[in-house]
Amino acid sequence: MRYLLALFLLIISSAGAYAGADGMLIHTAQVPTLGEWGMIATVVALGIIGFFALRKRLQQAKQQ
Repeated sequence: MRYLLALFLLIISSAGAYAGADGMLIHTAQVPTLGEWGMIATVVALGIIGFFALRKRLQQAKQQ
């Protein structure tokens, strides 16, 4: 079990590190996130794409 934990810590060692509650060195990876405006822009873009996809599907259904 110790070797597995050591291997895991070695794999993620490229990220930042800090000492945990038991004094053991814990490595963390930074995860990129969208800001508030980025999330709003993503929702708007997906809504526009969805609107046109549904519109196209309904037009195709009417033609058949």
